[in-house]
Amino acid sequence: MVSSVSDQKITINPQERVDYSACLWYHQRMKKYGKELAESQAQIPLLDFLKSYNKNIPVSFPKATASLLKKFKESHPMLFKNGDFWSLDQHRKKTMDWLPRNTDSSS
Repeated sequence: MVSSVSDQKITINPQERVDYSACLWYHQRMKKYGKELAESQAQIPLLDFLKSYNKNIPVSFPKATASLLKKFKESHPMLFKNGDFWSLDQHRKKTMDWLPRNTDSSS
C-alpha cells in the first residue's frame, strides 16, 4: 500500500522546536559577535584608535591624547609589531592601565 504525503501527519517533538530556536538564537548572536570581534581585532591608525578609545571608556577614566598614545607606544614597543597600527583587542586594556599613571592630573 502506497500512502500519499497528504495522508501522513507530521509531528514535531517539543524538544526539536527548542533546539531550532536555540540554533537560530546562537546563529544570530555569533553573527553579531563575529562582527564585534573583527572590529576589535582590526589594525587601525592611531587617530581611529584614539577616537574609539575615548568614546568607549568610562567617564571616570582619563581621556587619551595623541601625544599620550605616542608615549605609550614608545614605552611598549613589543606591542607594535605591526608598525604604527593599533587594535582595540590588543591595546585598549593596556592603555587603560597605563594612562592613569602617566597622565598629568593638572591637564
